[in-house]
Amino acid sequence: MEEEPQEEFFYCSGAATQLLKLGSVDCWPKDDSNTSSRVLFLIIPGNPGIVCYYKHFMQILHKILMQKYPVWAISHAGHCIPPEGMGMMEDVELEDVFGLNGQIAHKLAFLRKNVPKANAMYMGSQEMMQVVQRDNSTIKHFLNKLIFYYGSNDHWCPVTYYEDMKRCFPEGTILLCQKGIRHAFVLDANVEVAHMVTEWLKADLANL
Repeated sequence: MEEEPQEEFFYCSGAATQLLKLGSVDCWPKDDSNTSSRVLFLIIPGNPGIVCYYKHFMQILHKILMQKYPVWAISHAGHCIPPEGMGMMEDVELEDVFGLNGQIAHKLAFLRKNVPKANAMYMGSQEMMQVVQRDNSTIKHFLNKLIFYYGSNDHWCPVTYYEDMKRCFPEGTILLCQKGIRHAFVLDANVEVAHMVTEWLKADLANL
């Protein structure tokens, strides 16, 4: 039986937020001068996206990684059904927490409040690019690799997006899928994508 993620609900930027966790950062070294062994795989869904769709992918990835690194998935602000007694909003800190700008600020607030300084690796959506652009000073404490993987037959994200990104960042790791994996990979390609991710990061993890 696969390990079930720990489920947490809390307010972030004043909006109900759901967090799924396999593994904890509590085992990280407490010495801030040594962050090399602090690795967190953080999944940010597409927008809109339901975090529970990624549960099986999280379990597969955590297993492939021999349960060595925590794998978390955070919902978007308000994209969850909070437990009984918890409202959708409380003391909202942002004027438009449910809009695109608010969702980006929501992720940055989560990182600042919930994740210690780390050598972390993220998997996410196009929104992740917006998070990086929004606050580079915060992200640089967490992120050490960016890989963009585009579908070759994706109506939500056409090949022209891949071509534009290649032109803008010719030195970047910008990949076009040759495996026929569809946009909603969590529905039928969890295993394949999890193996791809670990293969991309194998060298980095080996050097930690």
